[in-house]
Amino acid sequence: YGVDIQPVAIQISKLRFFISLIIDQKIDDTRPNRGVRPLPNLETKLVAANTLIGLDAQAMLKPGEVNNLEKELKQVRSKIFRARTPSTKLKWRTKDKEIRTEIADLLKQTGYAPDAADKIANFSPENQDAFADWFDAEWMFGIEKGFDIVIGNPPYLRVQGLQQTQPEMIPIYREKYKSAQGSFDIYGLFIESGYNLLSDKGQFSYIVPHKFFQASFGKSLRDLLGRKKALRQIVRFGAEQIFDEATTYTCLLFLSKQSQNSFDFIEISKIKENVGVFEHISKNLVSDNHQRETLDAPKTDDWDFQIGDKDKLLKKLQKQTTKLGDITRKIFQGIATSADKIFVLKVLQERDKTIVCYSKQIESEIEIEKGLLKPFLMGKDVHRYELPEAKNVVIFPYQIRLGKAELMSQKFIQDNFPKGWEYLLENKNTLAERENYRFEKDWHCFSRPQNLTEFASPKIMTPEIALGCQMTFDNQGTLYHTTKVYSFVFKENYIKNTNYLLGLLNSKVLWFFLSSTGYVLRGGYYTFKTNYLTPFPIPKATNAQQTEIAEIVDEIIEAKKLAPNADTQELEDAIDCLVYQLYGLTDEEIAIVEGKT
Repeated sequence: YGVDIQPVAIQISKLRFFISLIIDQKIDDTRPNRGVRPLPNLETKLVAANTLIGLDAQAMLKPGEVNNLEKELKQVRSKIFRARTPSTKLKWRTKDKEIRTEIADLLKQTGYAPDAADKIANFSPENQDAFADWFDAEWMFGIEKGFDIVIGNPPYLRVQGLQQTQPEMIPIYREKYKSAQGSFDIYGLFIESGYNLLSDKGQFSYIVPHKFFQASFGKSLRDLLGRKKALRQIVRFGAEQIFDEATTYTCLLFLSKQSQNSFDFIEISKIKENVGVFEHISKNLVSDNHQRETLDAPKTDDWDFQIGDKDKLLKKLQKQTTKLGDITRKIFQGIATSADKIFVLKVLQERDKTIVCYSKQIESEIEIEKGLLKPFLMGKDVHRYELPEAKNVVIFPYQIRLGKAELMSQKFIQDNFPKGWEYLLENKNTLAERENYRFEKDWHCFSRPQNLTEFASPKIMTPEIALGCQMTFDNQGTLYHTTKVYSFVFKENYIKNTNYLLGLLNSKVLWFFLSSTGYVLRGGYYTFKTNYLTPFPIPKATNAQQTEIAEIVDEIIEAKKLAPNADTQELEDAIDCLVYQLYGLTDEEIAIVEGKT
């Protein structure tokens, strides 16, 4: 049986089945039609429908007459499947419609939801060009106790994409699915739906992104599958790409309806060099291209799956009682304007009271008062230990008062920053149209004005995506930045130790931790986001140990001030050695951190 919301996908599936059946036929020229048997009618096996939406009032008891008609309908569809002539097919299709109408009428008489009853009556498997906005295995296929196998490649689309294509479905999905929480991805709903379609001993196999293992939007799904002890096997491809068309980081997810106390976890390091790795996996053979281990079923929603020596080292690091999240007041993302081409400007010339800038939006030079601007960093401006240089500014239409960011009134901007006001006014229509005119009244605001009060604090900054740790320090608290940069603001009693913390966070230990527990991207890059950073274990260190690292960091920063390309590797290696001592790492563990084993 097969289901897809796109009718063309169903038609292509039928064609592929037909081709497979035809090439297996044995030709006999002495028999009618050369011995080729008529192909089956697959419309009763493959339907176009929305798998994520079921019928309402499912739990209502059905009268015996309906149960009898259901059995008759199942027999009729079996006859349609095997019909060999057009007249026979038409006969049973007509009977199919009669039974569906009779069932719907009986259901309405017993209080079944009229809308659901009509959907049953109107569902016609023979319609090749339409899809049903619902799916029910019992009514469509006669399957009452679930499927033995559910297999597929569901669509991958975040809720932001759904907002553009089917916004009316989002509240329905949130109501029906535990996995539709936060900024969810629709593949999570398909996992939950597919698991629910299984029979008592059913097996499930999807190819899906493994991002839900760590991402906050996957918490509810991890909790659901964990409580059911559903994991049977995971084959994770890491940064290896399976699909040529798009960059997606995937895994094979195998679930079982029967509770599993343990599951096989397989990590593939190379696939394109040796596609035979799958044969090795299926036969449980040893291969240089993959690692395999049996893990206990997760008891929490923490799916930080690791195997081998890395796992032992991570567990040792995690024995530290203090985490990065414990010593930071906040780890936050940069400013989201939803109109960077308007708000973010390239600096051309600084004058006494104004700055001459270039606007990508109007492709022209403009002049704006300094009081309306803040120095602004892009992701490419943030480098390891280097003093950041802001080559851009952002129009900042907010005032910070009593620890709160208040949007400037339009009159205030007009009276105090007439040049800035003139530029904003020129772009009023574009700003007002953002997010379907959501900001029509306060059209000059940022779309997400969170964390605006935090930028004025001394902070460690990191690019969102990096190959290795690329953190630096804004000790004056004067720099603002894009969403492609994250900042760490520390609690009061840790601020004085910022240089020590900068050395710790630029160490090979943090990179090992993040690359073992975080989210990998193509080329071995990782994302330095809040959820992946806050669990980082912070070692206990005496004042003397902190000072020793901080002084080396000072040397590196001074060298970078004189020459950004200065070779400071020897100093950075010295910091790593001191950090290894803080964690009590052995030579073998250091080799693992440095990727030498």
